[in-house]
Amino acid sequence: MYFQMKYVERIPSKGRVYYYYRRGGKRWPITGEPGTPEFLKSYQSLHINFGDRAFAEPGTFDALAERYLESGDFDKLADGSKINYRRHLDDLRAAFGLNW
Repeated sequence: MYFQMKYVERIPSKGRVYYYYRRGGKRWPITGEPGTPEFLKSYQSLHINFGDRAFAEPGTFDALAERYLESGDFDKLADGSKINYRRHLDDLRAAFGLNW
């Protein structure tokens, strides 16, 4: 089902598969498993609200990670470090979801 949904990215990592809503050069984790009501609700929420607000709710791990990725400290890192940091942060964001 996910492969037919626009803007959904499937990323396998360490024996698990994560799904993201990828649009505008950023990506946000989609909660639930493809085909479940939770997944569809999460996808619809991200899709409907795209551009209307920041996806990271204040007080969540997602907001903390997003704030760091937009910081000057992150910009000062070497390109290889940025790739590794982003990969690890994306894994943590997927593991913790939007609610920390």
